[in-house]
Amino acid sequence: MAESDRLEVLTNIINRSNYMCPTCREIFNQLTWELLEEIERLLPSKKRRVRTKQ
Repeated sequence: MAESDRLEVLTNIINRSNYMCPTCREIFNQLTWELLEEIERLLPSKKRRVRTKQ
């Protein structure tokens, strides 16, 4: 999946919160950002492991 496609998917996920009540939106946004932070934290370590194997 191209980077622009991934960005579009993430944007669509976050835009879904526009149709939620304020409380649900806040919870949804917090969970989404926590998930993204966790993914970002894991990806660099995975790339390092792949590079060291080569």
